[in-house]
Amino acid sequence: MKKTYTYGQICYLRTELKRKIAVNCVRVGLLVLLLVVWEIAARVGWIDAFIMSSPSRI
Repeated sequence: MKKTYTYGQICYLRTELKRKIAVNCVRVGLLVLLLVVWEIAARVGWIDAFIMSSPSRI
């Protein structure tokens, strides 16, 4: 039996897909931001590079 979706269901599914993609993009962006700040902090000397090595050295 073929599934048929109403216009409202299609709009809802598209909205949920867009939200899911946006959430995943924000997650990846935050991870990249954390790694960049960590790298900069290690190179500038804000954190002890011996204890908290920079991401490029791991």
